[in-house]
Amino acid sequence: MDNVFRKATQADPAQAPAASNQAAGQSSVHPDAALDTRLVGHWRHTEILGSGSFMRTIDTHCILDGSGAMQWYSRTASGIGEPQSGVWSASNGTLNLNFATGDRLAFVYVLEGATMFCPREGRYRLWTRIN
Repeated sequence: MDNVFRKATQADPAQAPAASNQAAGQSSVHPDAALDTRLVGHWRHTEILGSGSFMRTIDTHCILDGSGAMQWYSRTASGIGEPQSGVWSASNGTLNLNFATGDRLAFVYVLEGATMFCPREGRYRLWTRIN
């Protein structure tokens, strides 16, 4: 999985839990999880990597469901990466992704129409709603 969000760390501000583990590998949405409904939809981020004559394009997809479920996968010319699932929450301009594997990603976002901008990322990050 190509991460374009930063990993959540202990230094990050405390967020309301978005998921509670049930059986191994399963998660459910926490009933009190905050969802910014403006984020519901299918989002794509395109990254072009190059060096010399080599160039690679990676499309990362993040699908945020209105129930708090999410799916994440990447697509390149050589194929589609294994989809990852989990749950999401968002409040106060921070999107939290909690994967069924136990990995967590969090980032600050600014939403303008069908574009989501991540101003605190190390590189310029734009996500575009594609549905």
